[in-house]
Amino acid sequence: MSLKFKLLENRVTQLEKEVCRLYKAVQVIAKETKVDLTETNELLGIPP
Repeated sequence: MSLKFKLLENRVTQLEKEVCRLYKAVQVIAKETKVDLTETNELLGIPP
């Protein structure tokens, strides 16, 4: 693998982790504000 590809792969992994962290925060806020995330979860492939 080239160095450039490895760096891109590492960055993608970091971004995936950040998206997961942010979505967990969204879930907490949604729960506190009683917002239904069912449709969003379905679009993202997150089980109920």
